[in-house]
Amino acid sequence: MKKWLLLSAAIITIMVFAVTVPLYVRASSNYTSTYTVNLTKLGTGGGTITPSTGTITWSGTSGTITGTVSSTLYFYVTPSLGSVFQSWSGCDSVSDNGTCTLSLSSDNKSITLTLGGISTYVLTVIKTGFGSGTIVPSIGSLSWSSSTGTATYNSNQSLALYPAADNASRFYFWPL
Repeated sequence: MKKWLLLSAAIITIMVFAVTVPLYVRASSNYTSTYTVNLTKLGTGGGTITPSTGTITWSGTSGTITGTVSSTLYFYVTPSLGSVFQSWSGCDSVSDNGTCTLSLSSDNKSITLTLGGISTYVLTVIKTGFGSGTIVPSIGSLSWSSSTGTATYNSNQSLALYPAADNASRFYFWPL
């Protein structure tokens, strides 16, 4: 006798659920923050400003420097002959020697240097007489044309002149 196995069809329901899983992305960028510093030179004096990094582009008495943000930028001032450092404004700090310290960010910054003019005087020395020799100042040097020597000095600057006669000559005196 044969037995038949009767299988009933079962309905299987498969349910698919959509699950949202947060996705964390680690992004890296080649974006580099930059800065722009606007500079202005004021006053009656002249001189140069040298940054610790980069180059200043000048148009008259206004300049700009741009670059990649680093922690600090320094500006060094060198007054020209007849000029003197007076002040900086817009710096985070200013040292005794006139160095401006500026902490950089991506924000634009503006700084101003003021240089004052001081009076300069031309010293003229004339060698007279029959002998020969040199005259040496304690500061700077004399530019000679024949027997006349000249040099430029700032006001309130003290110096001494030292005559040095050649072997066959002798220094007599400074005329008044």
